[in-house]
This record gives sequence, structure tokens and C-alpha cells, in this order.
Amino acid sequence: MKQFLSYLNDFIRNDFRWKTYLAVCLFLTGAITLNYYFNFENELICGFNNKLIRFFLYLLLYSSAYYGTLSIYYFTEKINYFSNKEIMLKSFGAILLLSFDGALVATREFIQTFSELNAADAKYVAKLINQSIPTLFYLGGIYFLKTKYDSTAKNTYGLTAHRFHWKPYFTMLLIVIPLITWASFQGNFIDYYPFFKYWTYRSAFGLSQKTMFGIYEFFYLFNFVNVELLFRGLLIIGMIKCMGHKAVLPMIVTYAFLHFGKPTAETISSALGGYVLGAIAYRTENIFGGLLIHIGIALLTDMLAIWQAHP
Repeated sequence: MKQFLSYLNDFIRNDFRWKTYLAVCLFLTGAITLNYYFNFENELICGFNNKLIRFFLYLLLYSSAYYGTLSIYYFTEKINYFSNKEIMLKSFGAILLLSFDGALVATREFIQTFSELNAADAKYVAKLINQSIPTLFYLGGIYFLKTKYDSTAKNTYGLTAHRFHWKPYFTMLLIVIPLITWASFQGNFIDYYPFFKYWTYRSAFGLSQKTMFGIYEFFYLFNFVNVELLFRGLLIIGMIKCMGHKAVLPMIVTYAFLHFGKPTAETISSALGGYVLGAIAYRTENIFGGLLIHIGIALLTDMLAIWQAHP
């Protein structure tokens, strides 16, 4: 743990510029405030049934996050990252993947159009598709960018056990358990978690409700591979040769924007947690620690929500 604190301390000492950090904090605070005041993502973006419109709105949302932060670098430190073709193509590739993920929503009606499934079976299949199909695009898109720009790299953006030590991350999980437990007693927690409220679903394919939840949870947790590979992998480790430690702040802001549909406290904590995980990923060039943290928190969150709903 001391080594990780040393990593974080060294990163802050090298990266901190008060004008840049102040501008990023104001930008992110303003964006979070506007999103939750107007309920921008949940009502405006998700209110469109047209997937193409939703895709372009997400494209605008995530572009404003990443390129807005690059603009802050330009005005506060006179660094023009917009002229670097590799940065622009890698970042836009990441934004395209995020936008597609946000826009893709398979519905029960859509599944029934192409199959003979009954309503309950089709609804369950739609839930699994929404959790599993984006993985193919994330892995395919990121592998394409790695092949094009980082073909000589020994691993794919931090997917390596090299320099991975699980004990500090396990300690981090122990630290956040009281915080998540406290959050589970807040008003909107069980309204949001778990994403698959199995007790509200009819049995599909003859499976029990808890078995349905277990299958769904597997695909849901696997999605965190996508998250870590994109944010800490592509947007930090994949940007080191172009941006060095400056890659972390644009990642953090975009990562916070990804949480706009979730409870406010979770969005704020995502920025803080993203900063810590980003700084460590920059130093270790490994994403397995962030993956362990994410899966651990997600499991704990769902278990607490289920316990709250069915004590």
C-alpha cells in the first residue's frame, strides 16, 4: 500500500498545475450540476427511441468531455494536443465505442420480431444482449487501434499480470465497504441497483429467478473489462507515448460523464476514484487492479441492494 501511495504522490507532484486543475474542477462541477439539474442523460438522451439520434447525442456528450479537457490544456498550459493525429484518432475511437454502447438498446419487441420467443423469454434475452454485445465492439475496436498504433507493444493496453499486486487493491476494497454500506441506505439506491431486479421478472426458459440473475450478473461484471480496457487501458496506457501523465485528466472527465445516468454521489466518486486508478495505471501500466476494484464494488453494491430490497 505504501508503494501505491508513493505512486500517487509522485503523480500529483509531476502533474499538478493549479490553473489546469482549477479549470478542470470548474468544468466538471458545472457539467455535473447541469446534468442532474436538467436530468440531461436520463430524460433527454434516453428519452429518444431513435437509436441514431441517441448515438449522436452521446457522441456530443463524450466529445465535449474529452476535447473540452484538451481545450483546457491549450488555454492553461499552451499545449495543443489537437494537432496530434494519433491522440485524436485514438480518443475519437474511444468516444465512438462509448456512444455506440449508450445508444444500443435491444428491446423485447425487437427480439420477438425475429423469433418465436414469448414475452418473458424475449425480455430476458434483450437484457443479456444489452450487456454482452457491446463487449464484441469494445474488444474489436480497441484491438484494431492497438494493431494500428501500438503493434509492437507487449500487451494490449495493460492486460498483463506484470507488476500486478492484488493486496493493495483488496485493502482499497475494505476501505470503501463502509461507504458503500452507508450509500445503500440512501433513498434512490435500491431504485437503481441491481440493474437486473430478478424478483420483478417472470421465469424465462424455465430458469429460476436467481439463476437468471446469476447469468445476467456474469455478463454485467464482464463489462468492467470493457471499462478498464477503454479508460485506464486505451486512454491512459495507450496515450503515454503521446501525452505522458497528461492523459489522466481527460480520461477522468470522460469517465465521470459515463456515470451521468447514475446517482450523483456515484458520479462524483467516479472522478475521484478514476484519478487514483488512473495515476496507478499510468505508473504500473496494468489495468487488473482497477478491474478487481470495479468488480468487487459492483458485487458488493448489488448484494447490498438485494439485501435492502429483500432483508
